[in-house]
Amino acid sequence: MYVNDSWNWSTLHTMVPLEVQESVHKIVLHEEVVDTFIWDPSPLGCYSMKSAFRWLCQTLTILNTCEKKLDLDLELETTRKHKKLFMAYL
Repeated sequence: MYVNDSWNWSTLHTMVPLEVQESVHKIVLHEEVVDTFIWDPSPLGCYSMKSAFRWLCQTLTILNTCEKKLDLDLELETTRKHKKLFMAYL
């Protein structure tokens, strides 16, 4: 995708929005650094189905925990509002 000091967007199989292309153009690439693929969720940086599954499970657990907390917060706030309304009638 980056060849001869320029971005070749036509090599992609999908359209990249112009604002994304402009952001990417601002990235400074250092020629002395070897370009490699790295899979961050793996300690070795190598992709495997096991590491992908582990990452997905952790991500879903975090999202599920956040969703439950949000539901509890919403339920608590609704309960507080109902209590205030009830107390106003007394």
